[in-house]
Amino acid sequence: GWVSTSEVTMDGCSRDYKVGFLYEPGSAQSNTSATINANDGNNTPVFSTGISGVGIAIKTQTNAGPYDNVMPIDNTYHNGDGNKTHHAMAPAYNVELVALGGPITSGTATFQSPLARVSFRDSATEDSGGDILTHLYLGNTQLIMKAMGCRVETPAITVDLGSVNLGSFANSQTAGTGEQDILLTCEQVTAIASSLSAQPASVNNPEISVRQVSTPSARSSSTGVAVRGRV
Repeated sequence: GWVSTSEVTMDGCSRDYKVGFLYEPGSAQSNTSATINANDGNNTPVFSTGISGVGIAIKTQTNAGPYDNVMPIDNTYHNGDGNKTHHAMAPAYNVELVALGGPITSGTATFQSPLARVSFRDSATEDSGGDILTHLYLGNTQLIMKAMGCRVETPAITVDLGSVNLGSFANSQTAGTGEQDILLTCEQVTAIASSLSAQPASVNNPEISVRQVSTPSARSSSTGVAVRGRV
């Protein structure tokens, strides 16, 4: 959301002054290019946070003229209007974290404070004369991102069904069982869905879902038998 302060006055501006909408010099965002533009109605440039898949977008409204509208913090300077004095009425900043569209990984991002500024300068550089109209302070802010997901610790399994005698099917549709645990390491409250993927077998009963048995290296193969799995 928007955070604002009380009225700020900038006086003594030169006729050809510039207005900079900048990430704080020395910050990680001040030395890099934007990754994408946010879909926020202002096309605010999104800069890296240091966490893969997550960016940061900041915009400001100075209410001081000549840029009273919402302006992105994008490390650019704009021409002033030549007026000597400007009154910023409740200038404000808006900070958003933006998903970049790719995989989001776990990680930590630390933002320096102040993080952004609106600067009135004699020329388009912070080394020239002038002053800072507003600063954005986030305090000692650290972003800890935990990507929801799991890591499979058991990438391959072998399920031993044992030897099954043909007579076991005399009074039952099924025979032989085997179990195998699959170890997952997950972030808390991660939702898990599982499925089995194999060539479906042709059966006479449409209510039964089974998978075809295929052993190309075997000297002979059973017929009329398939495998049914539960997860």
